[in-house]
Amino acid sequence: MTKSPAIAAPPGRAAARPAGAQPHRRVITQETGARPRGRTGPGRRLWAFGFMAGVQAALLSFVCVVVPAVAAFTATSAASVNDGLSWLDAARRGTDLWLLGHWGTMTVGSGAGAATVTLAPLGVALVSLLASRFLGRVSQASGWWLAGFGTLGFAVVTALVGFVVATPDGRTTAPAALVGAVVVAFLGNAWAAWPSSGWHGAQDLAARARKASDAGRPAWAAASRAVRV
Repeated sequence: MTKSPAIAAPPGRAAARPAGAQPHRRVITQETGARPRGRTGPGRRLWAFGFMAGVQAALLSFVCVVVPAVAAFTATSAASVNDGLSWLDAARRGTDLWLLGHWGTMTVGSGAGAATVTLAPLGVALVSLLASRFLGRVSQASGWWLAGFGTLGFAVVTALVGFVVATPDGRTTAPAALVGAVVVAFLGNAWAAWPSSGWHGAQDLAARARKASDAGRPAWAAASRAVRV
């Protein structure tokens, strides 16, 4: 029995399948050992995201204090009390005020009439706290990555500002302001990381402890799991 020659399909049309032939199936396989890609997957530099969030929070807080100080000097530059001063001097005084807001000190006046201000304006610390919280929430870092490296970034900017931009009197108070900035930045970043890091409140912690007690496990095991990141 002779076989009829195969007839080629015209261009632009697929060749007809023989009767009873199974349709071709396109199978897509995924490598078992492939690493998932995501926000918290390996390879993501979460420490860099947290660090940059802290740097941006410090700069935002710094600008919110220094820019009004320079604007006030510009508006009153014709006054006799501002003779011999420049906008750079105003920026340095604004820097001293920013350091004072983080529990530093600020010297007012010169010579025998100089006075040291130690009362920290809480509004400056509040601005830093809210800036850390806001930029921490929009950052891709979370948990301890944000709380730790975000605080480190804020501290680095505070040290640079305190030892470079501030007045000579302000530089002497930079170490004390650095400690206050670390406390404020950590609270702001921890506040930002709270909803997304697995840190649970007291009610959730108590519920986990009760479940552990019912299952015969120690309550401290549930507490350690409740504060995991």
